[in-house]
Amino acid sequence: MHAVKKTKVTSPNVSLGDTGGSLILLGGVGGLVLIAASFALSFFMANGITSFLHVYLVNFLFFISISLGALFIVLVQHLTKAGWSVAVRRIAEIMAGTIPYLALLFVPILLSVIAPSVYGAPEYLLYLWANTTYATEVLSPDKVAYYLNPTHFAVRAVVYFTVWIVLARYYLNRSRIQDENGDHNLTSRMQFWSAPSVLLFAITVIFASFDWSMSLAPIWFSTIWPVYFFAGGMLGAFCTIILILLMLQKRGILTEDVTEDHYHDLSKFTFGFIFFWSYIAFSQFLLIWYANIPEETIWYRPRLDGGWRWASLVLLCGHTLIPFLLMMPRTLRRNKNYLWYAVIALLAMHWYDHFWIVMPQMFVSFQDLGALGVEGMGTPKHIFGPVEACCFLGMAMLYAAFFCWEAGDRPLIPLRDPRLVDSLNHKVH
Repeated sequence: MHAVKKTKVTSPNVSLGDTGGSLILLGGVGGLVLIAASFALSFFMANGITSFLHVYLVNFLFFISISLGALFIVLVQHLTKAGWSVAVRRIAEIMAGTIPYLALLFVPILLSVIAPSVYGAPEYLLYLWANTTYATEVLSPDKVAYYLNPTHFAVRAVVYFTVWIVLARYYLNRSRIQDENGDHNLTSRMQFWSAPSVLLFAITVIFASFDWSMSLAPIWFSTIWPVYFFAGGMLGAFCTIILILLMLQKRGILTEDVTEDHYHDLSKFTFGFIFFWSYIAFSQFLLIWYANIPEETIWYRPRLDGGWRWASLVLLCGHTLIPFLLMMPRTLRRNKNYLWYAVIALLAMHWYDHFWIVMPQMFVSFQDLGALGVEGMGTPKHIFGPVEACCFLGMAMLYAAFFCWEAGDRPLIPLRDPRLVDSLNHKVH
């Protein structure tokens, strides 16, 4: 006998309900308290506010990359007319909807560049190029220094967030309007705008990755860097979608409409981006290692010396070799109990990737300033302590609060999407 084809959502609960309000209060208050605690504890560190801002940047990049990955997932699902993903697409739409709130979390980073006096510092706090002595004596005034200046940095950030917020709000709002009126033309319009939206997304993410991440090493460059940033964000986004769905179903939400076949396909994408991230990371390293040009190898040298050498090995094993093997079997990708541990471990490695990118550069910056005769503010140390823990937990709680605020008590599944039936009956063969 053939199984009866589902034509509508059958889960008894499709929204957060009262749970969302509790998480908003707990996450909002708790997150702010923990970030404030991280800020206060940083003054007991050798480098004070500089250490805090580097740690803060690590966590900001981690969460913004996840939301950007979710936004791209939404755009591509519309671009390809995907049917299988409709039941899980609203989660990605809500994750992308957190970008306006993440823009507010970018303010401390922006202030460190355009108004460092707020932190009691004359200039340099986070980005080395913001130091006048360094910019004058090391950077080319008619090229790099023209691009890397506080005013242009701020203007570009406003452009990035404006584009992302407009795209995220457009797709989330149209999807919710469709829940109410069932207008199938909305799907056609979202599909029509998906191609130019992907182009805008690509351009802004490319330059944002240059500005916020790669410019920590202002005399180093890599044309593959935006792809590296993008690949990590996509991996983080798929892992977060899986994790949120697992938590929702544990609380009795979407229990009938998100099946192991959806988890299977989400896990396949996760596995694919494990491989893709690894391929991009290795390609970047191999080309730089093979050419052996000093201005290129300067970025890898601090990450392959001293204590950071072990950090690099941890990233190699934990972000590539081990998950590649453990996410390959079909049976494991369909096992929800296993996926809990797998996606949490992968998200930990995605966070560690940003830690590995940002924190060693603080060491290099102090050394460069010392070589220019600029007095440093202490001796950086490679540790994971209370400053790092409080900042991560605080921002994670805020991100959860942002998600719940955007979700509200509205459906977590597109109830009247014309392709929903395909998703409800999705089977992996």
